[in-house]
Formats: sequence, structure tokens, C-alpha cells
Amino acid sequence: MGKVLMVKTQNEMLRSIQLLNEMDSQLPTPIILNIKEFLENQEWGLAYEMLCEQIYEFELPISSELYENILSIGESMEMNPTIWLKLKSLISE
Repeated sequence: MGKVLMVKTQNEMLRSIQLLNEMDSQLPTPIILNIKEFLENQEWGLAYEMLCEQIYEFELPISSELYENILSIGESMEMNPTIWLKLKSLISE
């Protein structure tokens, strides 16, 4: 069971880093650095929550594909849906 959890955690880390890289150019550097620090310290949930919050606060337009990726990561991390649901209003095609 521990090995499965480790693989899942590593997978979420990689997906979170990919998501962060997609938003890197749209967020201020200090915010990106804070999120990266959370990732480096294996604080996946905090990194995910902060990234979603900043996307929302800066009202950054996101594609439906990116939203689905954000949703998928949140669900697999068993995060509270309110974290990503508010981002739905930012979807632009």
C-alpha cells in the first residue's frame, strides 16, 4: 500500500509542476517561487491550493482543457472542490 501511495504522490507532484509551468509566465515571480517552495517541501496540497487561488485572484483566463487538468489533479489529491470550482468562471475558449 505504501508503494502505491508513493507513486500516486509522485504522480501528483509531476502533474502539479506541469500545471505550474503552464501558468509560470502569467503569475508574478514571487508567487511562483512560493509555490515551487511548497512543491520542494512536498506540500502538494498547499502548492495546488495557492496556485488555484492565484489564478482566481489574478482572473487569469484558462482553457477548458487546463480547467479539466486542474479538476483532475484536485480530485486525485482529494482536495475540497471549492478550490477549483471557482475557476470555472475563468474558462475562455
